[in-house]
Amino acid sequence: MMTSKKRYRVLPYKQASQSAKALSSALDGKRIKLKDSNYVAKPQDVVVNWGNSQTGIDCNRLLNFGAIVANVSNKLTFFQTMEGADWLPPFWTNQEDIEDEDFPVVA
Repeated sequence: MMTSKKRYRVLPYKQASQSAKALSSALDGKRIKLKDSNYVAKPQDVVVNWGNSQTGIDCNRLLNFGAIVANVSNKLTFFQTMEGADWLPPFWTNQEDIEDEDFPVVA
């Protein structure tokens, strides 16, 4: 069975975002235009939502759904939502511990 290479696309919160530009460059991908986009998702696409709460993107692999981004981008809303929840802070790992087939890790 032949597998197709992943294509990375970054959906920025604003078109001029330098961090979205750096992320798409690090992933060897492209940014999706916010206005007048002709982007059509392909099966091998991985779209990284970079802080956009109104995605409007239809694809198989969207990382960071817009509704969730809307809740967590506001610190007060995030902590009110998480109050009383059984959750752990983000974990840390070493690059050596990441399997080759895992998603790229960008810091």
